Amino acid sequence: MNQPQVETPRPAIATLDDLSVRRLTAADAGMGLEIALAGDHPHLFDIPTSLDGLRQLIEQTRAQPWGLPMLCFRGERPAGWVITGLTNLRALNAFLLAVFVDPSESTMALALCIRHLFWNFPLHRLYTQFPLIPAAAGYRELYTRAGFHEEGVMQRHAVVSSQPTDVVVFGLLREEFLTWSAAHEPRLGF
Repeated sequence: MNQPQVETPRPAIATLDDLSVRRLTAADAGMGLEIALAGDHPHLFDIPTSLDGLRQLIEQTRAQPWGLPMLCFRGERPAGWVITGLTNLRALNAFLLAVFVDPSESTMALALCIRHLFWNFPLHRLYTQFPLIPAAAGYRELYTRAGFHEEGVMQRHAVVSSQPTDVVVFGLLREEFLTWSAAHEPRLGF
């Protein structure tokens, strides 16, 4: 896949070595869509497959409490994007969706986004879910490497290629991330 190029970089909201995180805006939708359409992402995540659809998702995310769309870079090359959505204000839970060019090389990029979320919002827990299909192995490993724990499987919860498919749920508590960062990258601690 050709790496999408950014035209007008915005200032980073978080950095770690050659990684940076910037706000994902509707103006970045073309770059985000190129990443989203690569590989098996459309089978793994319920994400828009059109430019207007992704722009709408970005704007809807920004309008939610604690909704933060982020664009991750390795140097000046886009590495992926992450969005969150508050799903339980009382329990301070937020859903996290991460879409990376190469999940096997994205642990610290994801961790930088997680740190930014826990640093800026009073979140107790982040969680994600995706279908249990072979194409999801890279994301299953990514979330595990970033400190998430498998919390369970929802039987036949999604339809993939016209087939009912199990969905796995991963979660990460704030305290677990602090323990993970102390062991793996102390600069991410807060």
